[in-house]
Amino acid sequence: MSVFSVWLVSSLSLAISGTPGDFENWQFRPHQINNGASVGWQVEERYDEVASGRIASPSESDRTFYWRVFQDIYVGEQEAVSLRFRVTFAGAPYDWFRVLVGPDEATRMDQFAPVYTLTNTSSIEKELIVPITEYSASDRFRVMLAVRKPYQAVSEDSPLTIHELEIIRSTPSGIVAEIPAEPPVTEPVFVPDPVEPSSNQGGTPEDLKVASFNVQVFGPSKFRKMTIRKALINIIGRYDLLLFQEIRDQSQQAIPSLLAELNKVSEHPYDTIISERMGSTDMKEQYAYFYRTDRLRVRQERTYGEGDRRKQRSFERPPFMGHFQSIETGFDFVAAGVHVDPDTAEDEIDSLVDVYEEARTVFADQDILLMGDFNADCQYLRERDFEDIRLWTDSRFHWLIGNDDDTTTGKNTCAFDRFVCSTTLKNKVVNNHTGVFRFEPFVRLPPGGVKKVSDHYPIEMRLRL
Repeated sequence: MSVFSVWLVSSLSLAISGTPGDFENWQFRPHQINNGASVGWQVEERYDEVASGRIASPSESDRTFYWRVFQDIYVGEQEAVSLRFRVTFAGAPYDWFRVLVGPDEATRMDQFAPVYTLTNTSSIEKELIVPITEYSASDRFRVMLAVRKPYQAVSEDSPLTIHELEIIRSTPSGIVAEIPAEPPVTEPVFVPDPVEPSSNQGGTPEDLKVASFNVQVFGPSKFRKMTIRKALINIIGRYDLLLFQEIRDQSQQAIPSLLAELNKVSEHPYDTIISERMGSTDMKEQYAYFYRTDRLRVRQERTYGEGDRRKQRSFERPPFMGHFQSIETGFDFVAAGVHVDPDTAEDEIDSLVDVYEEARTVFADQDILLMGDFNADCQYLRERDFEDIRLWTDSRFHWLIGNDDDTTTGKNTCAFDRFVCSTTLKNKVVNNHTGVFRFEPFVRLPPGGVKKVSDHYPIEMRLRL
């Protein structure tokens, strides 16, 4: 367990925090559970320490249940906000413990976006600092901690004990660090052509390099971080075409700014096509394709189900499709990018067959690549669920990232991100050049910098033109 016991504050700023055991500003819900049979939260008296905590009471009910904790946050222009907490999570049969961020006054789970999730089969104690400012597009938002008890699960154990919980505010020059503190790291220098990983050696320069990357809540705040910005520029600059996912930016300026910075240093010219903002909550997302204009041209772009609300309701964020053509050979293909909602992963992945059918009809092209963060593993999709998914059972489709691959930067091994291509396009795929790009040996980052870039690695492949 990491222990965040010492805070480093620069001489140019002041970090302000509440008392770790002071829960006065937090709203604990529910007040009672099981139709009033027991109190929803109990006070934890700790005689060995000054602080007290809160305990979520066990529920004897067999229905789905949530224990929640709220606080509304206002962020000034010069403030960065992090959440520091220490909790004990019971694990199974409870599904998860999550930190979520949503709009001011939000109450329903579907109005929030998870920024940290803890799943474990046995009890575990965690102490963490989670930056939360960058996950909100507004200066007013609500942060929530939640635990979920699934349907029919019954346990006499408390799902969650919150020992410490506080909001940390600091100016941008403030430093909050885990101890032992790491030495200062010099900003990385942009490398136009990073060293290729071993999985990509042996290809030819004529191959088209394609990637998909969930960049985890990308917006102005993330763009302003020079280390992350340079890492993203290095990563994008490896590819001829890259699907960029989870853009949350009300200003819609972060992607054009990133493109401008990329073109300042790249040896090759890039452009983008960007989708509209999508999603049923205030946490709307966009897709973008970065592509080299000296290798590809865009023939057409389209969002799945345009003009058909029934089709679009099949997805939280309907896939964004681009019809690309090679300038060198004239070969063309359709890329359909999607960020699947984890709560409905099985249904959305199954519906990608309908996306394929629309792409084949609208673009009059048989070469189709479905790609993105499918959330197709671990807690969101079990192995037995694949047998009910048309995209898996239909022989027309070829999955190029295996179920045993790990596309995440965390400790869990999860194959969330996938490429699925049509049979005709499969003939263009360069063998042994499809996989996960673990970028830390090839992009200069400070210690712990990989997770700050994203909780996903890019997946990559090559097409023979």
